[in-house]
Amino acid sequence: MPLDPRSLGRSFADQTVRNYRADPAFMASLKSTASIADEDPDDYSTIFFTGGHGAMWDFPDNADLRGTAEAICAGGGIVSSVSHGACALINLHDTDGNPLVQNRTVTGFATVEERLAGVKSRVPFLLEDELRAKGAKYVRSTVPMKPHDVRDGRLITG
Repeated sequence: MPLDPRSLGRSFADQTVRNYRADPAFMASLKSTASIADEDPDDYSTIFFTGGHGAMWDFPDNADLRGTAEAICAGGGIVSSVSHGACALINLHDTDGNPLVQNRTVTGFATVEERLAGVKSRVPFLLEDELRAKGAKYVRSTVPMKPHDVRDGRLITG
């Protein structure tokens, strides 16, 4: 998956990001990251879906991500996400076939935050709306763009 060019701009790329980008070993590791399709879910107790607008296109319909996450969850593991990474949750199901987020308290990048970021009309869907449509009890920080996390059993979102 390519790095999001917008996130590499001056407004977002702080010194930590610049240090990682200048580290040849780190950059090489990005190029050799194993595919989720090649991993055995039984080897993991947790899956973490990172954020970024790109996740909105890459995560929701990815069968390999979905299968791995559902297997980890069914095995008693933790499913977690931050920001736009919660879009990976919208098509996940529990062992009974119900949406994983149904009747669960979750959070993720809010509609008001999409508006403030100036991209509300450019994303393929509004994460907050999709989570609610799947039966989630969506909550957000009272102050947009501020850290906020929620734990509902083995489902952790931020």
